[in-house]
Amino acid sequence: ALYRVLEAALLALLVFSPWGATLGEITDTPVAISVAIGYLIASVGLLLDARRARAGFASHAVIGVVVDIVVATLITHAIPEVAPGIAMLLLFNIGAASLFLTFRTSLLIAAGASAALLTERIVGLFGTGTFDRPFAEMLMFGLGFFAAASLTRQLGTQVRESQALADKRGAEAANLAEINELIIRRMQTGVLLVDG
Repeated sequence: ALYRVLEAALLALLVFSPWGATLGEITDTPVAISVAIGYLIASVGLLLDARRARAGFASHAVIGVVVDIVVATLITHAIPEVAPGIAMLLLFNIGAASLFLTFRTSLLIAAGASAALLTERIVGLFGTGTFDRPFAEMLMFGLGFFAAASLTRQLGTQVRESQALADKRGAEAANLAEINELIIRRMQTGVLLVDG
């Protein structure tokens, strides 16, 4: 959620800063401005929601990554020259969300992100009549989305299993300590150990 706020701040800087034009020319200014402001507000709201949440980040992760995909698609439409950079930022968001989601949901999100970027390019093709980025680039980003989703999901599973094992071992150690304390309290005799 904090990374999303950073992304939103960078996007606002890109749209509202005079130096933003050096990275890419805005072709649809109203969309770019609306998305930059909306994403900044949404990202701060999602950050506050994540800080309040005690458990169950799955729904938060799904909402956040859907917002990220919609924003990436609209910004790619409004500022076509920054599309590869936006896709790279989205790659991290998909991977981070996959840590909290099931494998099927992670793959569904990766498929949605790939379809959204492809749809934006097809709409751009009909709008301008040119397909300015190679199809291989879009294919690689799509494969990257799937790879990030599946690999970070696997990593998340291993981390959760390790945490569960550590919690189990900690509970067993606490139980043993309680048993030892109980035995010592109920002993009728005592043992004193001294040196030579």
